[in-house]
Amino acid sequence: MRTVDHLIIGGGVIGASIAYHLAVRGETNVLVIDAGKEPGAGSTSKATGGFRCQFGTEIGVKLSLLAREKLLHFEDELGIDSGYRPCGYLFVAKDEHQMSALRSAKEIQQKAGLRSVREVSPGIYGGSEATGRSV
Repeated sequence: MRTVDHLIIGGGVIGASIAYHLAVRGETNVLVIDAGKEPGAGSTSKATGGFRCQFGTEIGVKLSLLAREKLLHFEDELGIDSGYRPCGYLFVAKDEHQMSALRSAKEIQQKAGLRSVREVSPGIYGGSEATGRSV
């Protein structure tokens, strides 16, 4: 019977990441098992792969900034293009209440280290709202 120091159940993005980081730490007795026909064929294969740093909690912003750094250096570290292409994010406030919430989130984001967040056109409210009842 084989024994392992680390058994990882699931070979998707999370399981593969855990196995990789254990290996980086020098762990060699690691086994990844997956119920699918191949690793990553479960919920990972259905994910869009997007992420953003524009959260309203400091921990959410910091985790996203860490993920962004990992993706920016992915090819240097692993020799594979991750496909990551930064493209920005835009929020539109319909009223002063939403604008206030976005400004509060912006303060949290800047405190957590996100430097690129800014107001583009403050004071201009509007936009379209698709409720699902319109064509």
